[in-house]
Amino acid sequence: MVAINSSTVEVSWKPPSNREQNGLIRGYQIHVNELNKAGVFVNEALRYDVADGSAEVFNVTGLQPDTEYSIRVAAVTRKGDGNRSKSHKIRTMGGVPSRPDVMIRVIQDEPVMSIEVEWKKPNQTYGTLSGYRLRYGRTDLTDRKELDLPPNVEMQILKDLDRGVKYEIRVSGTNQVGWGQEAVALVETPEGIPSAPPANQTFRLQSPTTVVVDWDPPAPELRNGKVTGYGIQWHRSNDNFPNEIYTSQTRHVFASLDENQEYVFRVRAYTSKGRGPWSDRLLINTPQDVPPAPSNVQAMATSDQSVEVWWEEVKFFDDIIGFRVLYTQTAVEDLDLWLQKQVPLTNAAELTGLEPGSMYAVRVAAQSSVGTGKLSELITVRAAPTDVVVNLRAQGVTTHTMTLFWKQPTKLDPLMYRITYSAHKEFYDSQGMLQELPIPMQELKLLPNVSQVTIDYLMPFTSYRVNVTAVPEDGSYRPPARITVTTAMAAPKPMVKPDSTGSPNGKEITVILPQASEEFGPISHYYLIVVPSEFANKNPDYYSIEELSSTPPESLGPYVAAKFPRRTMPNNFNLGDGIKYGGYTNRLLRSRVNYQIFVRAVVDTPQKVCNLS
Repeated sequence: MVAINSSTVEVSWKPPSNREQNGLIRGYQIHVNELNKAGVFVNEALRYDVADGSAEVFNVTGLQPDTEYSIRVAAVTRKGDGNRSKSHKIRTMGGVPSRPDVMIRVIQDEPVMSIEVEWKKPNQTYGTLSGYRLRYGRTDLTDRKELDLPPNVEMQILKDLDRGVKYEIRVSGTNQVGWGQEAVALVETPEGIPSAPPANQTFRLQSPTTVVVDWDPPAPELRNGKVTGYGIQWHRSNDNFPNEIYTSQTRHVFASLDENQEYVFRVRAYTSKGRGPWSDRLLINTPQDVPPAPSNVQAMATSDQSVEVWWEEVKFFDDIIGFRVLYTQTAVEDLDLWLQKQVPLTNAAELTGLEPGSMYAVRVAAQSSVGTGKLSELITVRAAPTDVVVNLRAQGVTTHTMTLFWKQPTKLDPLMYRITYSAHKEFYDSQGMLQELPIPMQELKLLPNVSQVTIDYLMPFTSYRVNVTAVPEDGSYRPPARITVTTAMAAPKPMVKPDSTGSPNGKEITVILPQASEEFGPISHYYLIVVPSEFANKNPDYYSIEELSSTPPESLGPYVAAKFPRRTMPNNFNLGDGIKYGGYTNRLLRSRVNYQIFVRAVVDTPQKVCNLS
């Protein structure tokens, strides 16, 4: 490093080794700290960005004369700056005036903010003092105003300053060599009242009678201090007696407004000195012709983490497209802080993922094409089941059966238990077409002393929605405990037999291969199996893949000719072409040998086959 003059130092470096670069170097950062006589950092650190990754030298400017600095360099990649180099110290050239002594005081608050800056001649001028430079500006902004003053002036009044902000004042002298060291002083101007209202005032309806009003603080240069809060004035447009409330937030929720009314809102900001001007009037019209509030809303825990909410049908309103259920542990007016669940046209909803044993507040509103309807009355419910069966579970699930177990409700003595189960199944049939199979709901009624039941005649690989309800003596509604049970996969239904269409070249046989329906579970893969007639001495079900794979290629015996993944098996296949399919060789056929062919569809359960002799 080389000191070029009293305010500039040339800094040079070498890039990190290739092993330590950790990416393409995009530039460098130079960090400069001023040191006092004791070698301790003073003032704010300076940073210089070098945008050229190939640079190895840079002139650091704007330093103080006759001042010692600590300088470190860091390389920058796309990920950010790396480790800084070791610190190197250097002193700038002298020969310029030393720092003057500066004193600052506030001399006027109204009508304009003014401060007086006074300084004394530097102790060392190193020649004839030819003038002073005064620079000042807000510490939260980068702009600085600059004044050049004659050598006989040692005081300046700065006017029209902003209120409630911190200013940085710098004063330096100059001689024939250049500008000297700057004296730095900070001053915080007294606060005033805001000179502008809050900006960007908007609103949003949370319900027909609840509105949230938002705004931004006044622009920083117009706040005149720290904004401590806001006053909000609101009233009906035909009412001459407005209300005013105070908040420290930049939003507020107004609940329990009247329907089909026009309201006026405006807001102003406060500092410690008082209030600023009002914003423009914000007009808000609450809607009319909205869906009425659902009535007779009830809720009951179905487990320690779930609650069912139900309500009566909303009549005499045809535009309802669904419902909105709101719930929270802390009932506040701001509906944005509530959890919400949207449900279609129904009269019940299940809330899940709740805190066990916690109390929840619940409200329900209908949804129409124009927005949310009126909110129902607030009800409370605890996530602790008392009138429903608990610990509902399924065991011994097979392809066609499941056994349900449960425990009696903790408080309710049921008249009986009602069990319902149904399903909606989708699967690909043997033609590769997607089929839908609705399974109608079945119902069982059991005595109150029963706590388990086995359900038979189910369909394999089907997800059943099972409800178990404890019915009270008076027959009133109680929500069911719910569980989804998927039966085990089974072998597919028997396929149609493969067929042949002749020999294309006298050495091969073209066969038409069938596919299996996935009604009982997804197919993993298919085997095409060939058995010479003299070895066809048992049912195809009893040929294992191990047995079929043990026939040597040169021997006559049963073998696997091909393996095809799910839904990739061809419709037509040339048997005997000598090519490998799925790891198995489609062996050449022998003359004057009769063959039996069958396709085996494989799932995760015992397999079904079909034959062609």
